[in-house]
Amino acid sequence: AGEGQLKEQGGGCTFFWKAKQGEERQLHGVGFAIKNELINQLNEFPIGINERLMTLCLNLYATIISAYAPTLDADNEIKEEFYSNLDQVLSGIPEQKQCRQKINVERLKDPIKRDLFHQCLNKKLKNSNQLQQESVSSIWGALKSTIISASVETLGFSTRKRQDWFDENDREIQELINRKCKAFCAWQNDINSKQKKLHHQRTKAEVQRRIRGMKNRWWEDKAKEIQHLADIYNIR
Repeated sequence: AGEGQLKEQGGGCTFFWKAKQGEERQLHGVGFAIKNELINQLNEFPIGINERLMTLCLNLYATIISAYAPTLDADNEIKEEFYSNLDQVLSGIPEQKQCRQKINVERLKDPIKRDLFHQCLNKKLKNSNQLQQESVSSIWGALKSTIISASVETLGFSTRKRQDWFDENDREIQELINRKCKAFCAWQNDINSKQKKLHHQRTKAEVQRRIRGMKNRWWEDKAKEIQHLADIYNIR
């Protein structure tokens, strides 16, 4: 079945899944395995969006998403559809259950940035009428909002600094993907052409091979770098 659930007898887990419907080839799917003793604590069962996305809402300030993202060499329309669906899922999550961005507090080490933050905060505090409220919780809520607002304006949010294999090969990967898309469009515009179909298949295979090679080389170089750092006792 394209969607369903299955409970293990005698304990264990209940499995929820979402895949393609009918006789379609089952290339991918998503799901959750949830311990049976936790099932009764859920407000609702996991919701299958499609064969690539499923959500699970917990009785916490959190929503878990099971996703099967298209690979880098997938057709653009498949990737665009997936990320469009993902955006809709994310935008539908209540604000109180969304992950908060981290304020870039490292910038406070810069005296200029620190002064700008102080000036911005002082200005907002002077102009805020909400701080005159009688309720302690209301005053604290207004103060919290003011501090966050000043922080975002002057410090901004932290950005990810993690390395990944495709970051160092972006340009070459994009050129390869453009070649594959061009071959695909040429074939689609002349769908009965065996020559253009064969050209697309060969181009797609070459793109996959070269991208796999880039990934493997990056991991090999990263492994050598880690080993070298270990050899010289550099644990940073």
